[in-house]
Order: sequence, then structure tokens, then C-alpha cells
Amino acid sequence: MNLLYTRTHTARLDHAVLAEQAPPAYVRGLTAFVEHAADLLTGLGYLPDDIRTARHG
Repeated sequence: MNLLYTRTHTARLDHAVLAEQAPPAYVRGLTAFVEHAADLLTGLGYLPDDIRTARHG
């Protein structure tokens, strides 16, 4: 399992950063962030069942 903490990661969350990761994906954060990350992941070919989300705020 690869972990990517955006609070300590210096790059913006984009296709290039996420392409280095492998399913499944666990995304947690503010609703706008989670939706953006989920859209990027589905654009990379992740199946909806491979994306787990938790929204707050």
C-alpha cells in the first residue's frame, strides 16, 4: 500500500501524482478536495469500487 499525505506532499494533487499510486484509493478531506481527487482517479481508470471516500467540512 502506498500512502500519499497531501499535507506533507509539496506538489499539487494531479494526474501525474496519482498515476504513481495503485488501487485501492482512500481519500479523506473536505468535500471539494474529495470530489476532485475522485474525479482524477476515475480519469486514471480506477473503478468506483476502488475509491473509498470520507468527507468532512
